[in-house]
Amino acid sequence: EDTMRLQIDDFRHDNLKLIQTIKNERKIGEQLSLDYDDAQKKISQLQDVVNQYETASLK
Repeated sequence: EDTMRLQIDDFRHDNLKLIQTIKNERKIGEQLSLDYDDAQKKISQLQDVVNQYETASLK
């Protein structure tokens, strides 16, 4: 009975560690997604500036 209880406790502990790892990975993924979106926005803004300079130079 004690052995079974220890196995269950170990299993719970392992599950809690796994859940925390998954939560951390999800946070990292969300941050990377936000960073990617921000980078895409900045690239788009820079492209707009380049386009404005090109248009101005053709006038």
